[in-house]
Amino acid sequence: MKLQALFLGVLAVVCSSSCVQAATLRVLVLDGQSGKPVPGRTVEIYSDKPASEPVVKGLTDQKGIFSTTSQLPKQIAVHVKGRYLCTGKNHGTSVQRLDDILSTGVVDSNSCGRKVSPPPEPGELILFVRHESLAEFLDMN
Repeated sequence: MKLQALFLGVLAVVCSSSCVQAATLRVLVLDGQSGKPVPGRTVEIYSDKPASEPVVKGLTDQKGIFSTTSQLPKQIAVHVKGRYLCTGKNHGTSVQRLDDILSTGVVDSNSCGRKVSPPPEPGELILFVRHESLAEFLDMN
């Protein structure tokens, strides 16, 4: 009985950060200066831990939206290939709690100029991006 309780306790701790759940996620990618949608960009979603391959990836449509219904970890790292995030901190990746996105929606910060953003819907992550500079491009390749 004690061994079973110990196992369940360890499982709960491990699950709190890495267990997956089925979720429908919508990522809206907007230009940080103009606020316009950014179509044709690859959005990659990783677990919160470094991984060689994304959990899921796909292209934004003409409205700058990438949608997926997938098994996702409780914390995700979202990267938009070829663009930098306007967060003013980790320019390449936005790390978010999936529960926050699913319950209320999340708007990532924008230090690129445009301060107005559409209100997020539950299940939606709004990211503001900018072009990467030549130095950033060369540093990544």
